[in-house]
Amino acid sequence: MKKRFKYKAKRGPYEQVEGILFAETSDEAVDKVNEMGLLPVDIFEEKEKDLQKLFSAVKKGKLSGRELVVFYRHLSKLIKAGVPILRALAILSEEASNPAMKELVENIQAKVREGESFSQVLADFPGVFSAFDIALISAGEGGGNLEESLLRIGNYREQQDVLLKKVRTALTYPVFLFTAGVATVSFMMAFVIPRFSQFFSDLGQELPLATRVLISISHSFQKGWPAALGLLLFAYFLLRRSLRIKKEKMILDRLLLKIPKIGELIIKMETVRLSRTLALLLKNGVHILNAVRISIPVLQNEAIRFQLDSACKVLQEGGSFSDILRDASLLPRFVFHLAKVGEETGRLDDILFEISDWYEQEVDLTVQTLMRLLEPLLILAVGLVLSFVIGALLLPVFSINAMIQ
Repeated sequence: MKKRFKYKAKRGPYEQVEGILFAETSDEAVDKVNEMGLLPVDIFEEKEKDLQKLFSAVKKGKLSGRELVVFYRHLSKLIKAGVPILRALAILSEEASNPAMKELVENIQAKVREGESFSQVLADFPGVFSAFDIALISAGEGGGNLEESLLRIGNYREQQDVLLKKVRTALTYPVFLFTAGVATVSFMMAFVIPRFSQFFSDLGQELPLATRVLISISHSFQKGWPAALGLLLFAYFLLRRSLRIKKEKMILDRLLLKIPKIGELIIKMETVRLSRTLALLLKNGVHILNAVRISIPVLQNEAIRFQLDSACKVLQEGGSFSDILRDASLLPRFVFHLAKVGEETGRLDDILFEISDWYEQEVDLTVQTLMRLLEPLLILAVGLVLSFVIGALLLPVFSINAMIQ
C-alpha cells in the first residue's frame, strides 16, 4: 500500500513549491519529485490519520457548500479551456484560501498523478463528495464531456443551497419575533413582576384574580426555570439522537408529513430534490436503476425514502420509473402522470427538469403562504401574552385609584 508524502521542492533558483504525492518508500517519493522537474528540499511521510481529517471536513464546517460549488465551476472552466486536469488541480490548490480545501485538492491531485481516474479519487472522500457527484463525473469521463458534468454539479449544488436558503430566510423573521417575545416575557417574569408583587404585598389589599395568577406564574418561573431549562436541553439532545437513529427518524418524519402546510412543503421540496437529481443523472447517461438508487439518499425525509427504496424492486423486475411513483403514495400523483408521459415520449429527463422547476415555484408559493399565516399568528400570540401581563399589573393600580376617589 502506498504511503502519503508531503514535499517541499525548488523550481528554478528562487521559486519553492509544496505538494503531496503517494509512494511506497521515501526514495521513490524523491524520484517522483525529480521526475516532475523539481529539486527536492524536504520530503516526509504523513500519517493516515491526517488524511482521515478530510473525510469529515464538510460535517465539521471546515468546507462550505459554496467552496465546493466554486471548485466544480472553476475546474470546469479550466478543463474547457484545454488545461490538463493535473495542472488545473494545481491551479485550484494555489487559489484555495481555506487550508482544508487546499489540502483536499492536493490529495486529489496526488492520487490523479498516480494514475487513478478523477471519479475514483473523489470516491476516496465520501464525507465530501456524494455518490451523485461521483456518478455524474464518471459518466462525464466516459462520454468525454467532463467539463459539462462538473458545471452541472456546481449548478445543481447551488440550486439545492438556494432552495434551502429560501426556506431559512423566510423563517428568519418569525423566529426572531418568537425569540424576542419569549425573551421579553421571561424578563418580565424574572425581574419586573417580582418588584410589583412586593409593592402589591405592602399595600395589603386583595388583588384581582388575573394579578394573583400572574404573580403565581412568576413565582413558579423563578423557582422552576433551572428544571425547565434542563428539560428543554434534554428534549433537544433526545431529538438530536432520534434524528441519527433510522427507526426513530422515520416516526418523526411521518409525523411532520401529517402537519398541515408543513407536510405539503416537505413533500414539494423532496419532489424537487428527487426530480432534479434524477434528471441530471439520466441526462448524463446513467442507467435508470443506478440513477434512482443514487437519487434516493439525496432525500431528507425518511418516510419518503422508505417508500422509494421499497419500490426499487419494481425496476429490478423490469418495471418502469412511473410504476415506482405510482406505488409511492406520499409523492404527488401529478408527478406520476408526467413521468409516465415522459417515458412514453422518450423525454423522461426533460420532463423531470420541468417537474423540478414547477415544484420549486410551488415551494416559493407555499413558503409565502405559510409566512402570511405564521407572522400574524405570532404577533397576535405575543400581543395577547403581553396584554395579559400588562393588564394584570395595571388592574390593582386602577383599584387603588378607585379607592382614593
